[in-house]
Amino acid sequence: MKDTVKPVQDPPKVKGSDKASPDDPVQAKDGSKKDWDTRWFISPFLKFQLQDFAMLEKNRKGYLSNANTLPFQDKGNMSFAASIYKNVTGRLSFSGDLGFSYGHVTSSEVLLSQTKTKTFNLLNATVYYHLLSARYRLQPFISLGINNLTNDQSYTSAPVGVGLKFHSKSRKIMLTGLASYGYAVSKNIAPTMVYSMGMYLPLNNKKKKKANLEDNTAANQTGKDDAKKKDASKNDSTASKGGVTNNIYITINLDSVAKARGYRKADEDDDQSGGGRRRRKSGNGSDNDDELSEDAEKLSKFDMQDFGSQDYKMDTVNGHPVIKFVVYFEFNEYAMTTRAFSTIDRIIYQLRKNPVLVADVKGYTDNVGTAEYNNFLSRKRAQTVFDYLNSKGIPSDKMSSQYFGKDDPVADNADPNTAWLNRRAEIIVHVKDK
Repeated sequence: MKDTVKPVQDPPKVKGSDKASPDDPVQAKDGSKKDWDTRWFISPFLKFQLQDFAMLEKNRKGYLSNANTLPFQDKGNMSFAASIYKNVTGRLSFSGDLGFSYGHVTSSEVLLSQTKTKTFNLLNATVYYHLLSARYRLQPFISLGINNLTNDQSYTSAPVGVGLKFHSKSRKIMLTGLASYGYAVSKNIAPTMVYSMGMYLPLNNKKKKKANLEDNTAANQTGKDDAKKKDASKNDSTASKGGVTNNIYITINLDSVAKARGYRKADEDDDQSGGGRRRRKSGNGSDNDDELSEDAEKLSKFDMQDFGSQDYKMDTVNGHPVIKFVVYFEFNEYAMTTRAFSTIDRIIYQLRKNPVLVADVKGYTDNVGTAEYNNFLSRKRAQTVFDYLNSKGIPSDKMSSQYFGKDDPVADNADPNTAWLNRRAEIIVHVKDK
């Protein structure tokens, strides 16, 4: 039997590790950890907004406008609002404000100095796109909103602006600051400059947090114990040494594996009871030869021509043949890459063609950071792959999902050039247990 050894191609060159820090994923409302803060934030009348019509009116009207000479309180209106804020993803969030405003509003045809002071009801909604990852405490953003003031009429503008969001180190206070250009939506309001500032406090559910943390810990321990029993005979001698440099795949023809390990039909006939019945034998003469040979034959229907030699390797689990695929993740991420989607889509096609085959999904991280966070991250990586397989038609009863955190490394974690190999999810394809 001749093995073909080929290196992994196009590895994701990622520096760093999956380390959790104050600037990294934060505690979510449900007690888990995310790449972004999933809690709701409230600002109990600590959101302030100023609409300034004076500067744009002076630029527009020139010497006809005396807006620059008006007292500060007559140049626009000041608003106070209660606000809610929510992160939708690591980059996208939104807020909604409800409050009141006092001051002046003008149109393009009426000078600001000719308007009267009024009290308005305020309704405001804003969407934010953050320019930096959620792990940074200071995040610049761009925003798009709708701002409505109501008195005798409804005055609507659409502020487009830039700003900053800041989290305290303890993640107990969030501050936002924003400067916008307010495009006039209704004809009774002129373009305006809008400035706002808010202080937000997070909403926490301590009971849920505690219950979910205990559930995660118990589930993780159970998953580890079961998986380690199943993989007791896994060919991973170098992994026990901790610092592994297993950055190659050994690609072996499936028929060669079956023959060498005794899973193929033997050439000899074992004529029993005069019926000429052909019995399968393995090299070690074990009683489960028939079953192993059947497994190898069923697994051979998985068409490996759809894959590059660097995409998979042949292995055994508990003496049964399996095909192992590996997909990699970026630093501190559990979203799949374009290359991962390509590989998994081809696996899905083969699984749907061969209903006797099933898949086990296993998530891993590198070894830097707390065990709790790495367990969470590896679980999310496994679950992301599992959910994608399920969404494409692979039933959940044909799959399993396990996570191992920083256990079972396949590469040297001390070397940033190889640590990326541990930020992975493995997809183990095998014949469904009887």
